[in-house]
Amino acid sequence: MQPVLFTSRKASARRAFTLIEVLLGVMIMALGLLGLGAIFPLVVKQQRTAQDVVVGLSSAKSAESMLRSHTGLFDPSLNGGWAALARRYYATAKVASDGRMSWDDVLGSQNTYAVYGETVDQSAKLPGTFRISSDRGANYDVTIKSTDRLLPAGVGGVDPQFVWDAVPILANPVDKNITITDPSTLPIRLTVFIRRLDPGIRVPAGKTLLQAIADGNAVPVATDSAGQPSLNGIGGYSTFYYPQVSATYRRFGASGGPYNVLVFNLADNAPGLAAVRQVGQQLVDSDGNIYTVIALPDETGTGIPYASNRNKAVVISPGLPDELVTKGGTVQRPIEMLCTPQVPAAVNNLLIRL
Repeated sequence: MQPVLFTSRKASARRAFTLIEVLLGVMIMALGLLGLGAIFPLVVKQQRTAQDVVVGLSSAKSAESMLRSHTGLFDPSLNGGWAALARRYYATAKVASDGRMSWDDVLGSQNTYAVYGETVDQSAKLPGTFRISSDRGANYDVTIKSTDRLLPAGVGGVDPQFVWDAVPILANPVDKNITITDPSTLPIRLTVFIRRLDPGIRVPAGKTLLQAIADGNAVPVATDSAGQPSLNGIGGYSTFYYPQVSATYRRFGASGGPYNVLVFNLADNAPGLAAVRQVGQQLVDSDGNIYTVIALPDETGTGIPYASNRNKAVVISPGLPDELVTKGGTVQRPIEMLCTPQVPAAVNNLLIRL
């Protein structure tokens, strides 16, 4: 007779998850998803920044092509365009003690001509119009409206993404001991900024983004009454800041190397202070050197030479050229850093020779 085998029901039963274990699992999974959710915006931002750099450089080439081929800028009569601008720049530079121009000479309220203005074209007073005035009168002024500087051009149903601006200045210092009979032969350097259009521009029904800007319902890049980017196309056309460097230092703890900490001569509430103190911001001095803001000084402790001005300082790469500072870090001559309120997608220099 075969023995009868009995199996214990308790031994064969499988252990189930308790409610507490389920809740712990859900909590762990939720924390993981929250972590991923925090990473996604950063990844999207980095991807967009990388895309802006690639597309921005391509857009800069398109802007340079227009600036080199614009008929009015190469006026053969030397009474307009780059020739007239070079002649006025030459007179301004000769007044300076070192034969150099400053960004304030180009963009300041005391300059004798307008590079950017709002009342240039009476048929369409578009803010941000690029203008070079002619010796022959306003009818011969060279004007390039902001709608002409959009990239892509906004035709064929493709919305523009970027706008470019160019700031001209004499490329080289003027020798004050030499009289140049034809200043139009002096090279002009153009600093070209590429900026992404404000992302919050509202387009009226039945209109395109280009039409909304052309109709005056929005500007490509806008600042509010406080000089800060509005990001919605409402406000004044966002042009430029050019704050002056008051002091420069090596990063605290460095025994050598470049002077890469800049302190700006700005009031605490100055709009330009917020502009320059953006990581990724591009700064351009009047010699055409381009710097990137890579950090804001955050050192703590004693002995930090710029501790009292940390809120007005940035860390740049590369550091200032040796000819601009002494061994002790003293600024040799006034240094203005040109920038836009928005961090640009690209900045490039273009040399114009007539």
